[in-house]
Amino acid sequence: MIVKPLGNRLLTKKIEMEAKTKSGIILDGKAVEKSCIAEVIEVGTGDNVRNFNIGDKVLYARHHGIISVVDEVKYLILRDDECLAVVYEEE
Repeated sequence: MIVKPLGNRLLTKKIEMEAKTKSGIILDGKAVEKSCIAEVIEVGTGDNVRNFNIGDKVLYARHHGIISVVDEVKYLILRDDECLAVVYEEE
């Protein structure tokens, strides 16, 4: 099934945080903070979503967006104004 967001919406997938530190320490489930970063899978047709590209990682406010399950895959649909920033990896 293909999902195409409408208007100024983005189809994203949440990125789960590592449960292990860089030094190799495994963290308890309660110690791992819920990630508010998602990867853009598909971009809507609205004018305001031109700032986003497929593959971008976006920071969004907690409790925003609509969770939807399609073909057993969990997606998060966000409006463009619910995205706070685009996240880049350090080089």
